[in-house]
Amino acid sequence: GTLDSTKIPGMRRLAELIASRRIPGIFVESSVPVRNIQAVQEATRARGWDVAIGGELYSDALGSPGTPEGTYVGMVRHNVETIVAALIPPTENPTMQVAR
Repeated sequence: GTLDSTKIPGMRRLAELIASRRIPGIFVESSVPVRNIQAVQEATRARGWDVAIGGELYSDALGSPGTPEGTYVGMVRHNVETIVAALIPPTENPTMQVAR
């Protein structure tokens, strides 16, 4: 699938912002199709910046019942660890041990 043509100008602006600020990572929201963030990633690469997809975050939903992400505290912990792991290289933050 492709992005709706009405969303393309916004996606282009977002890609330009990511490339110009050299943002190292972007994230997939758990309730949004991954193809949307992949389109932003490709548009950013077309502007000369290779942004990584840093992982999946939870915002409008918790993880599956019975998993750590299935609780509010577990969801927040997962999001923080995912963001830190994607944006701060381990050599710069040796105290942060991300559990996967």
